[in-house]
Amino acid sequence: FLPVVAVLTGLGGGMGFGGAFGAGEGGAPVMLFLDAFNTLWLIGLVAFGVHLILVAAIMIRAGTVPRALPALLALAGLAYILDTAAHAALAGYQRYATLFLLMVAVPSVLGELGFTIWLFARAGRERTGGAATGLATASGAAAGQ
Repeated sequence: FLPVVAVLTGLGGGMGFGGAFGAGEGGAPVMLFLDAFNTLWLIGLVAFGVHLILVAAIMIRAGTVPRALPALLALAGLAYILDTAAHAALAGYQRYATLFLLMVAVPSVLGELGFTIWLFARAGRERTGGAATGLATASGAAAGQ
């Protein structure tokens, strides 16, 4: 989207992206787009963190999931949000980058991988009431079976 805006507004100076910048500033548009990408990426991580927290809440309400999975997913979601907030708030974020990486990576790997394995293990299995779960029920009902 941003390259299109740059071309349409003349910032890019045609396809060479050099119109608004002097001869020695050829890398400025690239840095502008990289900064914009990084900002949008961080906003996406906040959205993903909120998504993980909502998935964890749904898992808790369902009651059929081992308690550790929603706890790890909610912790991972919170870690994504805190890491993004730290990017925005801490001027010296790079000094703490390894700490934040660990804070995000450990619950994310354990929670997301654990949830994935649990989903594969549970897919298509029957509940204790005898009704099949997941897509098998939906496809059977849709086909009139």
